[in-house]
Amino acid sequence: MATRAEREREKKASLLAAAEEVFTSKGYTDATLDEIIKLADTGKGTVYRYFGNKENLFYQLVLGKHQALMEDLWALARRESCGVPERMRLLSRRWLRFLTENKVLWPVVGNEMAGMNKGVVGDRQPDGTYRQYVRWGPMPSPEKLAEMQRYQEMINEEAEPLAAVYREGVEQGLFRRSAQHQDIAYHLFFGMAMVLFLHPDPERVFRRGGQGSAGLTLDELADNVITHFLFGMVDPAKRDALEVADHPSSPRA
Repeated sequence: MATRAEREREKKASLLAAAEEVFTSKGYTDATLDEIIKLADTGKGTVYRYFGNKENLFYQLVLGKHQALMEDLWALARRESCGVPERMRLLSRRWLRFLTENKVLWPVVGNEMAGMNKGVVGDRQPDGTYRQYVRWGPMPSPEKLAEMQRYQEMINEEAEPLAAVYREGVEQGLFRRSAQHQDIAYHLFFGMAMVLFLHPDPERVFRRGGQGSAGLTLDELADNVITHFLFGMVDPAKRDALEVADHPSSPRA
């Protein structure tokens, strides 16, 4: 016979599973607690007891996924048996796989919950404070900004393992002087996310050749992105002459 604690864990797990199904099919705004409750075969009081409200139910759902992802990303980032380029490939593979597995939930996190669809962006300042900006429209209420902040910080945290590996490369002298800005790693990380968010078939992206040809797998995409990010697309035999012609004052080291 199950204990009370076991039954409660089962109820919470059932609610989270139902929430994932509903949020994945409808996004956040159009999903309702009634639909989730019906699917989980429970009562509204159970939802309020465990999660408080719809927003916190969504947050707990994505927080669990986020924490599992972060454990994986940091384990790969700290893998001592691999050098910087290989760890960047492994991190990219895991990130793209995660985004594909959550191809509805994570755009919802970024757009609806973090406020990108309302022009709200934010980042942590050097002094430790968190600052949010509104690019268009009215400034949301302080309560809404606080809600958005926890999703914004979640998203930013997911780039940290790749940025940490990139900083190792900088410290090792692996990158040229013009590429020693750590924001480059964040641009790469979130650039890969946009590729998947905007592609109709995230499982196979980009064409190998002409129209109708097979697409790259996620692992192939991750490997190609990192390989060309690190070593460039220009033939090495032509690189120096081309760089001098196009950028005569560009740093070479």
